[in-house]
Amino acid sequence: MFERREAVEHLRYTLDVFDASDNLVEVLGRLADLAPAQAAFEAAVKKYPDKRIFLRQACHVIRRYDGPRG
Repeated sequence: MFERREAVEHLRYTLDVFDASDNLVEVLGRLADLAPAQAAFEAAVKKYPDKRIFLRQACHVIRRYDGPRG
């Protein structure tokens, strides 16, 4: 029988969408490395320009996009 001794994935970075009241609405993705996470953040901002998107490592916000300002 197979016994797992350690985590298979170490996904430290998350791309999250929050609403105007700072409630988590959606998780767009989780990534292990910072460079791909930043590239995914840029792609998500382009694809979803009306959403508030955060790139986070645990509770630490690395980058954020607050959508169009108006």
